[in-house]
Amino acid sequence: MAARAPDAAASPVDAPALDATATERAAAPRERGLAHAVVALRSPSFARFWTGALLSNCGTWMQNVTIPYVLYQRTHSAALIGVAGFAQFIPAMFLGPVGGWAADHYPRRSVLLVTQSIMGALAVLLWALYVADLAPAWVLIALVFLGGVVAGVNIPSWQSFVVELVPRERLLNAVTLNSAQFNAARAIGPALGGAVLARFGPSWAFLINALSYGAVLVALAGIRIDHVVHNERRDHQVLSQFRESLDYTRRHRGMVLAVCLVAAVAFLVNPVVQLVPVFADDVFHVGASTYGLLAATFGGGAVVGAVVLGSLGSITRRGRLVGGAMLVYGAAVVGFGAAANVVIAAAAAAVAGAAMLITVANLNTSVQLLVPDALRGRLIALYIMTFTGAYPIGSLVQGALTDVVGPRATVIGAAAVFLAVSVAVNVTPGLLSSLDEHRHTRRGRIAAVDEGAVP
Repeated sequence: MAARAPDAAASPVDAPALDATATERAAAPRERGLAHAVVALRSPSFARFWTGALLSNCGTWMQNVTIPYVLYQRTHSAALIGVAGFAQFIPAMFLGPVGGWAADHYPRRSVLLVTQSIMGALAVLLWALYVADLAPAWVLIALVFLGGVVAGVNIPSWQSFVVELVPRERLLNAVTLNSAQFNAARAIGPALGGAVLARFGPSWAFLINALSYGAVLVALAGIRIDHVVHNERRDHQVLSQFRESLDYTRRHRGMVLAVCLVAAVAFLVNPVVQLVPVFADDVFHVGASTYGLLAATFGGGAVVGAVVLGSLGSITRRGRLVGGAMLVYGAAVVGFGAAANVVIAAAAAAVAGAAMLITVANLNTSVQLLVPDALRGRLIALYIMTFTGAYPIGSLVQGALTDVVGPRATVIGAAAVFLAVSVAVNVTPGLLSSLDEHRHTRRGRIAAVDEGAVP
């Protein structure tokens, strides 16, 4: 499966109404503990989708660690790794309006079946060309770019579809678990990828990824959703509808903050993952298997973060969680860049992964709860476009800087800037609390969502 959005991850009935009354919300019990951490899996459709996505994303992360490894082994250019990251994600920035339009005007399950099938075919082509020794660096980057083009259409439907698979009171848990499966795959996939690279070579990693698309396609084919509600808006112009989503975002402080924070995360600290092969080869001088394990620790930490968030997320305000997690994330990435050995780097990576999950999952949930159903696909597309624009540009810039000043200075400098942003956000009165204020228009009135038991 192609790389997801901020989890990312990172989703044909319209999602349950997000303007529930305070009475409805007060009726929902406050729950905590490990049992509540997986409550969304009690919904059969979500459980099927979650399992298929986990298996497919494991294959994706095997490929995601294999391509930078192959590029760096062939060229020893960190800048080229940045180019590959740029090529993978930048198409989604420009295709976000198209993807959002498709998510709002066609059954999202059907959109996903088409896009996932195409991405699976591209994965098969990548494997076949590599085996035939017809995949120099530019071919690898070109195929990654084509996958990114399809992903640009896929991601808004993917994110929106998750909301349709669970009752409203399980929304935060579903978003958290969706991030958890992506990050569990981010732990399992690189570890397997490193082992496969060391024992069998890159071709097997590419083949396993191609085969893994079958898991999510089978899951999607088995999902049945009743009471389909179609969007009856007459305006089908992609750009005009996208302008409407921009206007909506500007009117809501929480949406503006979420978009700005996910941009900071994507541009400044997420690109450290792209530079792991450089650290493994040039800084710590370890082989393919250890490289895979080091990359896996980011995802392993995120799984721990998902458990913590699943246990506490329904009783703690999202703004408070985001503010604290951002500070920890920045400090952990600084620690990774300054680590004296691979063991310390792995520990810092695990902490960074946990903080990243808590930050991004809460931002994602805030956006999901803020948007009205009629605009859901387009508003989520705008949010994802921010990530998919900031991340590839950050990868490109940090890859080029690494060739000039080295990986340590690049990572520490970017993380220090992120820490400064985090401090500023935390000390600005009332700013983070806007992530907990969910208001949107429905049937001509403004409905305020009370901050009760369920966020």
